[in-house]
Amino acid sequence: MYSSVEEEEKAIECLNKIRKSYCDPNDILASIYIKQNKLNEARKILQGKLSKCIFDISIICISLANAYNNCEDELEIKEKYYKLSLDIKKCIAPYGDAILSSILEYFGLARLYLKHGDIEKALESLQTLVDNFEKGGINSIENKNNLWCFNELKLSNENSSQMNLYENIFCMLDDKMFDQIRHTIEFRDLIEKLNGLQEKSLGKRN
Repeated sequence: MYSSVEEEEKAIECLNKIRKSYCDPNDILASIYIKQNKLNEARKILQGKLSKCIFDISIICISLANAYNNCEDELEIKEKYYKLSLDIKKCIAPYGDAILSSILEYFGLARLYLKHGDIEKALESLQTLVDNFEKGGINSIENKNNLWCFNELKLSNENSSQMNLYENIFCMLDDKMFDQIRHTIEFRDLIEKLNGLQEKSLGKRN
């Protein structure tokens, strides 16, 4: 709450008072289930932890990239962190970066390239993101179960079905940063494709 009203020092003070636990009961629980030969239960717990770890790595990489804003080697280092997050997802499956949402990474790369005047790479990043929406969807998480390492997870589409994430994408593309490419044919094609994907997504929900 403090950080949201720009009282960062109070936020830091509160966060430092929070007791940090280094023991996750699920680690022990999973090992017990394995000993008891309750392997399905163990796999569900461990796959859930794996999913969370990948999400955490993604957030850490993005935050590390942001920590190098305006540094001398900003372009090189930030690009490496964004791509590290993407590469980890791609290791899981050929289109792992599509099924495991990579919106923040590709938008981060696009903004980074635009900041340093590389319009071509910025458009390529956005194009890859839109291509991923075609492969893995955007409003659905059901494809995650098709990944070999998450086949035991019980995932719910209930929340995602109530959200139109394409609206968020359009809002992000309204950022002034993208004004320098808004006039290009490639950008207009991206918007047109996104509109088509949004209509298709909304049609499935109705």
